[in-house]
Amino acid sequence: MNITIKGDKEAMAYLAELPKKVAKVVFSESSDFMKDVYSNILVMVPRDTGFLASQINITNDGSKTITIDTGDAYYGIFQELGFTGHTIPVGYIGQHQLSPNTPGAYTLPPFAYVSKNTPFIEPAFNAAISQLNPRLDMALTRAIS
Repeated sequence: MNITIKGDKEAMAYLAELPKKVAKVVFSESSDFMKDVYSNILVMVPRDTGFLASQINITNDGSKTITIDTGDAYYGIFQELGFTGHTIPVGYIGQHQLSPNTPGAYTLPPFAYVSKNTPFIEPAFNAAISQLNPRLDMALTRAIS
């Protein structure tokens, strides 16, 4: 099946540019949505030491990928998905941040016991997802008009 549209140059130019315009506004709105999710994550992230919260960042590669990651806080995935209760050396983490390659005697740091995981990425996403469709609808309306 072939569809042929005949009309003036302006109408043809509009139709030729429409996919690019739609892709641009959809990505822009998706990026704004992920920034809202990121803001929610920063509110919901557990702050036993504050290190995990300080490592969360959002990156946009400029094409089609927006990434929210936990940086050097390798244990972010365990905080999200679950783990066994354990103690963490709170003071050592802070000291290690200031001088990661310095050998020598460390004083015994204070400890914090972490007994359960506290998901923060999925709840942040779920809190924002209900707004995605209306936002995309408005963005598409802007792109078409």
